[in-house]
Amino acid sequence: MFQNDYIMRMILQLVEAIRRSMEQGYATREDEIESIEAALGDALDLDPGLALNLEPTSLVSVLEVGNFDRKLGGYVTRSLYYEAELLQTANRPQTAALRRAQADAIAAHFDVEVTREALSGEELEAFFAAEEAEASAASEAGAEREARHEAQ
Repeated sequence: MFQNDYIMRMILQLVEAIRRSMEQGYATREDEIESIEAALGDALDLDPGLALNLEPTSLVSVLEVGNFDRKLGGYVTRSLYYEAELLQTANRPQTAALRRAQADAIAAHFDVEVTREALSGEELEAFFAAEEAEASAASEAGAEREARHEAQ
């Protein structure tokens, strides 16, 4: 139960960072990118400065031997694709290409059924909005269960 709560919290943090980004909630593009990278680092349970600079196969290897939960795969993959688009618009094409390659590698290795070609801005926004609502509901349900358990 605690592991599921932890995973839901990681998902919610990642989804919130992406949604805020999509809603233009940051002062600068760099703030936006930094926020997404921090949320990705938390989701990957790795220092974002280290993890997000690894070659795609190295990142997958680190995730494979670490605590990476496959349930996070779709969220991380979509977030990496989204960040790649932000990096491209921030005139950082090499880093954008690395993020796309990392997303491709994670998707292939962890059998995530999402490709960058299938993700438009509207599809990403709809996905993260739905997931944020679902994660919030699951988190609230977990808190209610815990409160009932403590009351007994």
